[in-house]
Amino acid sequence: QNLQLCFKFMAAQRIRFENIGAEDVCDGNLKIILGLIWTLILHYQLQSGFAEAKSLLLGWLKRIQAYPGVKVTDFTTSWQDGVAFCALIHSQSPKAIDFDSIKPENAEDNLAQAFHVLEARFKVPALLDAKDLIAHPDEKSVIAYLSLVKNAFATTAKEEEEAKPEPAAVSREAAGAQPFAGTEPQSAPVSVVIDFKAMFGDDLDVDEEEFQVTVRGPRGPVSSPVGITKKKPDNTIVLDFVPQGAGEYQISLKGKSRDLGTLTVNLGQKKE
Repeated sequence: QNLQLCFKFMAAQRIRFENIGAEDVCDGNLKIILGLIWTLILHYQLQSGFAEAKSLLLGWLKRIQAYPGVKVTDFTTSWQDGVAFCALIHSQSPKAIDFDSIKPENAEDNLAQAFHVLEARFKVPALLDAKDLIAHPDEKSVIAYLSLVKNAFATTAKEEEEAKPEPAAVSREAAGAQPFAGTEPQSAPVSVVIDFKAMFGDDLDVDEEEFQVTVRGPRGPVSSPVGITKKKPDNTIVLDFVPQGAGEYQISLKGKSRDLGTLTVNLGQKKE
């Protein structure tokens, strides 16, 4: 009766089954049960047909094709040595795995490390077994697992974005700036400290980044050069520039491959 209720619900959800009934599941027909599970995965997790699911995943996996030793052309042999899994993790979170240490000949270790990181950091259950994947890679199992990874990456990225603190306004005193004389342009530069550890956690290393900085003040873009000093121990940078006068400044930052956002800095007049 319970199984009949389940099948009735699935029929209402327009999940199509061929030659599968409640009696088959109740009788423990393994082949039919596995087919039923795969149909549910297609409907609820992949939300598409088999061919479409493969095409969408291959498109998403283009992000790792440039990694050395990685050539994803299928969902079986391309994943046996674990290198592609490690590249996928590195593409999402470079500090989560040391990709330079990954060697194709260490397939079992590569897979074990990748599955551990995906479960510990991204909460993806370890549905695959390293030895089984090396000996007999199953296409449907790999596709189901990768779809979980894809969804987990999207969820983690959204959570990290929402967790980022709002850029705080930095006062002239806190930034170590010299006082303005009225609102006339001043020749002495000011310094603004940007703490990337507070903004991005461990996902950004100032020593490895190449920064592009633009500053816009109350009178428009700041034309004077902006000095950038990296301070690796604190994961901060110090920006030095000549301000236009008292007011609000917008500091826009770009890294090598992403936009790092805009900070608002309030450089006010010195109080008498």
